[in-house]
Amino acid sequence: MELFKKSPVLWAAAGAALFYYVPLGTFFRINSLIFLVCVISLFRAVAVVAGTKTRIFRVFHIMTLSFSIGMMIGISANPQMAHLGVKPERVVGISGILDTDPRTFYDGRGMSDLNLIRVMSLGNIRTSARGTIVVFFPEESMLRLKEFGRGAEVYIEGSVLKTTGPKASFRARAVHINKPANELEQMRTGIRIRIIDHFSRFRWGGLALALLLGFRENLDSAIAGQFQAAGCSHILALSGMHLAIVAALLAFLLKKPLGLRASAIVSALCISVYVYVIGDQASLIRSAIMYLLGTAGILYALPKKPLLFLGFSFLIQIIGWPDSGHSVSFILSYLALAGILLLSGPVYNLIRGWIPDAVAQPLAASVGAFIATSTSVVLFFGILRPFGIITGLCIVPVTTLFMIGAFIFLASRGMIPFMDTMMDFLYRLLDWMTVESARVPGLHTRAVVLVFVASAVAAAGICIVSVRTEQLRNHCESFD
Repeated sequence: MELFKKSPVLWAAAGAALFYYVPLGTFFRINSLIFLVCVISLFRAVAVVAGTKTRIFRVFHIMTLSFSIGMMIGISANPQMAHLGVKPERVVGISGILDTDPRTFYDGRGMSDLNLIRVMSLGNIRTSARGTIVVFFPEESMLRLKEFGRGAEVYIEGSVLKTTGPKASFRARAVHINKPANELEQMRTGIRIRIIDHFSRFRWGGLALALLLGFRENLDSAIAGQFQAAGCSHILALSGMHLAIVAALLAFLLKKPLGLRASAIVSALCISVYVYVIGDQASLIRSAIMYLLGTAGILYALPKKPLLFLGFSFLIQIIGWPDSGHSVSFILSYLALAGILLLSGPVYNLIRGWIPDAVAQPLAASVGAFIATSTSVVLFFGILRPFGIITGLCIVPVTTLFMIGAFIFLASRGMIPFMDTMMDFLYRLLDWMTVESARVPGLHTRAVVLVFVASAVAAAGICIVSVRTEQLRNHCESFD
């Protein structure tokens, strides 16, 4: 808690989160800011009269100022609805730039985000438009869309589905490519296509593509469902674990020949290129921002406080990628890491000595992430899978080996003997582990408030008992 008192970043992140997620009216938002500005001015005046050395006024002034700045960031970053320029029911076509890689569903249809440029309405009337709209494409257009990829300018015939919620949506009937993407985006799309083709001929290739590129279209729906039923679907979502594996491989290859500082710079560049090739996936961007902040800490000898990096990352991401903040992966990624940073220490303090450290540390992290994300998981999915805490301890190491093997297989172009056999064995092992873990039933519930209260009580209880346990361990009876 001392970190919260001293860090304006965390107060700014709290203010930004409040005004980004809570559905408050414009009138309330503006008046809240005015009120806080008045409070800041009042305490500043009191601090001047009482003397600048009065710590309580100085601390409260910094806290309220930081919180207000965060509130303004949250207001400005909150994504606005797409502006079509005409009534939605009159729209017959839209044009814009593909903002994300087209993704295919299991039935062959697909979707992508589109940055609007123009709208065509009834009567052959064209109007300018702005904002982002989700477009659902027919199956016959997906192959051509993937060939041109992100950054291509397209004209789409169809109709508006909805205009409420974080994003409007549009159902396409026909798609026309107006202009290809720039050369850099074309090169990126070409790299992705070559990697996809490289793995597609193997049974285990779909899982490799999901773990390396976040490309889940070739992933067997059965094994994807098994990961979800086992409470380990987060393993398939690119995030900190996957980036940590990439970073570890880079450190292994670069640290000795280049040294710490040079290898940190080269690794940061490689990570940036890797994230660019994969695309805008919210949880991965969060991990990349935190990695780059950590690299800056190494280069400039800054304090290495992960919770501060998490707050910085949140502020940077909702400013740079404001639409991503409402995605499920974004929310769960930040909550999970916050739970790990805040609760894994107390949980580990309770269980250390009872089980080996090699198991205690990852178990503590899993418990912290589970408690922090429980409410959101119930809200989004309506089911809790507590057994996933244990399952992850077994599946994550095998998945890590599988991912490292996939990198080696890609780098060697499959020329290393027995690599295919080894990857197929790991794939079969993961398949068996997820099937067996999925046999344990989850807890179906929609009692979001109850789960929130239970999670808060559990977190508070763990922290209190941990502090008390540490005090007892450090207590030493005096000698008479």
